[in-house]
Amino acid sequence: MRRTLNAALATVVILPMVLAGCNSGTASAPPTASAATTAPTATTASAATAAPTATTAATAAPATTVSKTATTQAASTTAAAPITFTMFVNHTWFWVDSFGERPIDDEITKRTGVSLKITKASDDGQLGVLVASGSLPDLIYTYKKANLLTTPELCYTWPELITKYDPGFTLTPYELAVNSAADGNVYTIRNMYFTPEEWADPRALPGSGLGGIDVRQDLMDKMGLPPIQNLTDFENALIKAKTAYPDYTPLLLNMGDIGIQYFYCLNGLRAGYSTNLYADANSQVHYRIDDPAYKATLRYLNKLYREGLISAEMLTYNPEQVKGVLNSGKLFAGAGYAGSEEQDNSVYKANNIDGTWKLLPTKMSDQLTYTDDSAGWAGVFITKQCKDPGRAIKFMEFMKSVEGSELTNWGIVGQQYNPDAQGYPVWTPDFAKLLTDPENMIKKTGISAWQFAASGKYEGIRNYNPDAPTMLKALQDWKTVYHFQPWWQQIVPELGSDQDNTYTKLKQLDSDAQIQLIVQDSESGFNAKFNDLVSKANAMGMADFDSWLTNRYATVYARYQNK
Repeated sequence: MRRTLNAALATVVILPMVLAGCNSGTASAPPTASAATTAPTATTASAATAAPTATTAATAAPATTVSKTATTQAASTTAAAPITFTMFVNHTWFWVDSFGERPIDDEITKRTGVSLKITKASDDGQLGVLVASGSLPDLIYTYKKANLLTTPELCYTWPELITKYDPGFTLTPYELAVNSAADGNVYTIRNMYFTPEEWADPRALPGSGLGGIDVRQDLMDKMGLPPIQNLTDFENALIKAKTAYPDYTPLLLNMGDIGIQYFYCLNGLRAGYSTNLYADANSQVHYRIDDPAYKATLRYLNKLYREGLISAEMLTYNPEQVKGVLNSGKLFAGAGYAGSEEQDNSVYKANNIDGTWKLLPTKMSDQLTYTDDSAGWAGVFITKQCKDPGRAIKFMEFMKSVEGSELTNWGIVGQQYNPDAQGYPVWTPDFAKLLTDPENMIKKTGISAWQFAASGKYEGIRNYNPDAPTMLKALQDWKTVYHFQPWWQQIVPELGSDQDNTYTKLKQLDSDAQIQLIVQDSESGFNAKFNDLVSKANAMGMADFDSWLTNRYATVYARYQNK
């Protein structure tokens, strides 16, 4: 249930060297991964055939930096002289606020000579303030508001640094195309992507940040309730718990957490959570307010609210307040992430709190689906104020390499794991136990914190942990309904455009309306409020915006089809 993992471990995306898309459940989507459609391979990819940027067909990469095969070799030798780069981490929730004095942090420094002086964002607007100030650190790590940095006045492009300082560092044409900005340049390579071959590995799983609900099994047993199999069972259990334990919180739901996304998934929302966009069976693009699953999700949560099962106040709790509710021992159910059972039981045991948590089945609805509409997660930007851009790009090469990716996701051989005959990690007993508490694992070891430019393959394999069987089963279930649609990142409007202005207003309206809809005190009030939401969205120009997106979608999506 712990909310602090958020989307960081949840986001994985296919960025295939042979482009592939997966079925979203709509007729307009490409086939599933088992019958992946393809675009040109790395040997034929070009600006005309690769996945485009929003405004161009990706003039992304000087030919001198292009490799015809994936970058799987070990990192080239980097200078060993010590250097400390300043880094702004634009994630307010980030697990750690310093680098060093953890096994992985120190091993990175040992192998590269690089240390990091970390400044963690205190609010979502801090990056904008930093850019406006004109005083930038050496490196910036972000997935939000990256468009603020995609300009040659502020940041170097990776290809120019590779050409000048590290010509042995190769990137595929597809990596360059998908990571290209609106101006056609490549300012970063985002992490957490899969190739189709990597995703086909049965041990490669999505991150544990995907949604889940766990309940107090000890209270279920005392009330004599049968196992919960679906949303109706869940609602009935909440009602029974509210009556039997009136001083308990029936369901802890927080709008800033993955739990709310899980309810959307259970109701079949087609839109991804990065763009909030989806295409219907006729290839018409819509903002997610149009999806019946959006209304159905909020109607269900409003019903729980009207039955006294959700607290309006707790919807906006911060992470410390959420932790306080859990640690009170007076909580029946929590909507959070797939690793909830193991972690919440660990918290209770550590704090001597009576109670046993059990994760509910992931597939509590036959409509369950998850659309990953990202093109990778976060990237490191090398600013024009970087003290040594040559060392910085060589550092990125190491972090992206097999060696660097295994280190930052699996740990150190002999300490956290030993490779088996096939090269899969076999966890040491102590680390296997630590893996059942992911947040604590990250804080103690540094694993996952510094996954700069790493493929999702390595974290995906780490998530295959037989010592956490409940989480393992949940992630295996999620994988069966997990659909990749990275093309949406090339469809969203350019920052500062008229369409972007409409898009920004719609997202804010959407964000504000969710809580307002959940806390309506009658079904008629909910319906009236939802109709008001639609009217306001239309007044903002949602229909014209959808038409504009549909025109762009036709061009962009076609590039993901079989050639």
